[in-house]
Amino acid sequence: MGVIEKTRELAMEIAVSSEYKRLRETELVVDRDEKAGELKRQFAAQIERIQHLIESEAPSGDIQGEHEQLRAIGMEMDANASISEYRAARAAFDRLIEQVNGVIGHFLSGESLGKSCGGCGGCGKLN
Repeated sequence: MGVIEKTRELAMEIAVSSEYKRLRETELVVDRDEKAGELKRQFAAQIERIQHLIESEAPSGDIQGEHEQLRAIGMEMDANASISEYRAARAAFDRLIEQVNGVIGHFLSGESLGKSCGGCGGCGKLN
């Protein structure tokens, strides 16, 4: 079996993982949450404003004020249950992908996984 076929198998396993399913479920919840959508739009617009100010070499006081606004929107996002759940699901999925990449890296480099394996603790039994 070739590398590409094994990669497809890995992708299919990831797609049925609890981490991936939870990520997709929380994305749908965020998409249906009007307040979450408004916060996401405000956040993106604020980033664009800041980028525009930086590109136009606006005074640092103007940029600082916009950063304060961005932080305030970010705090509202942190308080939104839908966004908070999505972020937790995203972090769990990212950890899964990091573990997968760590195992692949271990076999390619021969280096110890250490505790980054996320379960084996670097016992060396993956060799």
